[in-house]
Amino acid sequence: MSNPLALKDLNDIGESDFLELVTGAVHEGREIDYKSDLPGNSDAEKKEFLADVSSLANTSGGDLIYGVREDAGLPTSVDGFALSDPDESVRRLDSIIITGLEPRIPNVAIGRVHLTTGKWCIVVRVPRSWLGPHRVTFKEHSKFYARNSAGKYPMDVDELRTAFTTAQSIIQGVRGFRRDRLAMIAAGETPARLESGPKVVLHVVPLRVSDPARTLDVAALWEQRANLLPLGSGADGGHLNLEGYIAASRASTLSSATLSYVQAFRNGSIETVDTDTLSHKSDGWSYIPGRAFEKDLIQGITRYLRALQALAVEPPLYVMLSLLDVRGYRLFTADGLSQVQIELAELLFPEVVVGAYGREADALLRPLLDALWNTFGSLRCPNYDGSGRWHP
Repeated sequence: MSNPLALKDLNDIGESDFLELVTGAVHEGREIDYKSDLPGNSDAEKKEFLADVSSLANTSGGDLIYGVREDAGLPTSVDGFALSDPDESVRRLDSIIITGLEPRIPNVAIGRVHLTTGKWCIVVRVPRSWLGPHRVTFKEHSKFYARNSAGKYPMDVDELRTAFTTAQSIIQGVRGFRRDRLAMIAAGETPARLESGPKVVLHVVPLRVSDPARTLDVAALWEQRANLLPLGSGADGGHLNLEGYIAASRASTLSSATLSYVQAFRNGSIETVDTDTLSHKSDGWSYIPGRAFEKDLIQGITRYLRALQALAVEPPLYVMLSLLDVRGYRLFTADGLSQVQIELAELLFPEVVVGAYGREADALLRPLLDALWNTFGSLRCPNYDGSGRWHP
């Protein structure tokens, strides 16, 4: 294995792991790089650090290990270094990464290990990024890097062309998944027979949706059934199916049709379709119940992200909202029905990208909810307070 630490959680790495790298003569390569000292505050050292980080993200991902001395690529000793404030050192490195690369690399993690000598080692774990290629932009450096067994190197034109084409094809795979699923829903080819009429469709799709190696165990999906509920309602029951796990809410005890369902796919995607939200009418007008609809979206995304994090589905994730058969609909606001109505039969809102877990769903969804209100002639969703939280 090129990086023996790759199988260990960052929080579980200790001094003994570094010593094993030395005794095992684990050579530097595509996924591991040794550094005796932390990068300093000079521009040259920051550029070198950013080049190391971006080269890992643009290739296979891996670990930068600071505090391990090397000779000709082989680790020779675990020396560490004195740190008066290890947390501040971690924050400094994190800040350099956030401000010095474009686009940002999601999910870079920085761990610190206290040695028996009282000194410290720091590990910067960089995931393989599917949003790349990433460019060093610090001080207008403007270069792309990749890695091979000999270390990092500047990418040439052919490599850049391939990287950009690959990134675009991955994003198109996400959009293609959405497009294909919407066509099946419109044709009535759904895993649960739905009530007829307009529909709210929400998709949460990992960027690596087309990766055949990323298949979830249905037993793990079953364990997350408390978080896998249809949008805006509970479920009358859930069960495993060919695609993964499904839960549905029936229209009535006398009907075999369902008001809504959620389908969790083995590839890590989640689809929920709801027919109840858009069944409201007032003065002969069909409408979207503004605040209630927003609340359902926020609560639904909160549950789904909780499930995907527990299932170890790696971000980035794409959140995509679609409204089907909604021509003539208005938005119900605090002041009543909007004056503007929808002129299109279908609304496919722009994707919201979830770069990392941990951010609140209401903050994530603000661009989407702003777009919803734009549709009805408003500048933005009015239900957010000054701190950016949903608080109608």
